[in-house]
Amino acid sequence: MRDNAESLESFETQVVPKPNRNHRITPEVFQVILRSIEAGKTLKNICRELATGENADLPLMSFTLTPAEICIYVNDTAGARKAYASARQFGHDAMAEEILDIADDGRNDYYEKLKRNGELVVLCDHENVNRSRLRVDSRKWLLSKLNPEKYGERSSLEVSGGLDIAAVLSTRLKRIEATEGDE
Repeated sequence: MRDNAESLESFETQVVPKPNRNHRITPEVFQVILRSIEAGKTLKNICRELATGENADLPLMSFTLTPAEICIYVNDTAGARKAYASARQFGHDAMAEEILDIADDGRNDYYEKLKRNGELVVLCDHENVNRSRLRVDSRKWLLSKLNPEKYGERSSLEVSGGLDIAAVLSTRLKRIEATEGDE
């Protein structure tokens, strides 16, 4: 999944925080954050996982990071912006794959119900289907805004037939001459 390993490795040698800022994020923690971003996680979820230890890949922090702190670190640290942007691109691809997973997962789309007469019927769970549709549509919309070149709607205009510019200009010129002659 990670074709940008060389950029992440070179990032470690380029970390030089701007003076006068006390960052609580170390380069090692930032590497873990980048891997989580590549997996398609949001900064809010990453911060929660760092604070609670929910993800075994993330170190348990003795303090709570905020998404704003991560963004400040990215802006203040040489090389971090490029690594962050690269991780985001991989995260967008992970989100696109997640759309397919959601669309293909029909496990809870139907449920069985026992009628009063003892007959077992299978019914569609419209709430689950609509929730899946909302999850897919939300991710599609977000991807189209975050990366419109890759995930945006494409529109094209196809023109068929020929257009004889000389004939059009000649006709237009004759109309103008005719209106000038009437004056």
